[in-house]
Amino acid sequence: MIVSLLDLHPAALQDDEKLEILEAGTGHGALTIHLARAIAGANGPCPPSIPSSRPDTSVTGEAAGEANPTDGMVDETLTTPDEAAADFEAWKQRRRAIVHTLDISSKHSKHAKKTIFGFRHGLYFPHIDFHTGLLSDFLSSREPESLAHCFLDLPSCEDHIEEVGERLQIDGCLLVFTPSVTQITRCVEMIRNKKLPLVMEQCLELGPGLSGGRLWDVRVVKPRVLEKLENGAKLQREDPREGASESGSEPLGGDLEPDQLSSPERPEGQITEDYKFVCRPKVGERTQGGGFLAMWRKMKPKEGYGSKRSDNPTKEDKVDNVEETIS
Repeated sequence: MIVSLLDLHPAALQDDEKLEILEAGTGHGALTIHLARAIAGANGPCPPSIPSSRPDTSVTGEAAGEANPTDGMVDETLTTPDEAAADFEAWKQRRRAIVHTLDISSKHSKHAKKTIFGFRHGLYFPHIDFHTGLLSDFLSSREPESLAHCFLDLPSCEDHIEEVGERLQIDGCLLVFTPSVTQITRCVEMIRNKKLPLVMEQCLELGPGLSGGRLWDVRVVKPRVLEKLENGAKLQREDPREGASESGSEPLGGDLEPDQLSSPERPEGQITEDYKFVCRPKVGERTQGGGFLAMWRKMKPKEGYGSKRSDNPTKEDKVDNVEETIS
């Protein structure tokens, strides 16, 4: 499903284009295999002198002295190991599509290497670059807008979204997988407070029996009654069913003055007690297990990354944003 959401088309790359995907949280390497299989067609086969079952399995950032899963494995058809390594490195430099997979644990990364290396004789192994270490260290070595897509499967995803967003290309996708939906709401809150040019496309619940995922509605809204108060309208006691926003938020009611609900010192766009989260399944029944997958797409900001934007954009503003993105 994740590969399908990314809608990868490596064959459509231009001559000078590169498709680089970052997966933060290698785990067992299952998603890594699917991503590599989706982009492998852009690179072509390995050189004849480098059998696909004998790729280099080194991991960037591994501790010195750790065993390599291919130690002692030598292909007798090769003239010399040095020539084979040189040919393989030259082929790697010509790759047009790469999956970067990062894990903080060297042990987990080594396990994933063995798993992927043993899948179909390492057919997709050469299209993957393995890294170990901190995500912030990896991102600091990358140029802005150098990553086509990014997938985060690690604790406190919201702490990395701003830095990841800077490395994402325009129209690139950021996917976050979390065990609970409350972690998704923290990401939504951070993106809004930081005014990042990331627009949520969908939030899915994954689990047993949900082959296509179940859609969730996760967003920030303001009850209409609060908007009336801020506009200076007089609040009348009314039926509790009236005055609720389209999101289903209930009105607060009561004879409250506008200055009791708004703070003049509040930074524009910040989520405060005035705003309420919508966080509920759209359809279906309750399920157990699985997790939640949220997907954002990076849009082109008008004045650089994280530029100031209106909390209530007009129709003209939305049209301008769409036209800029298309151009």
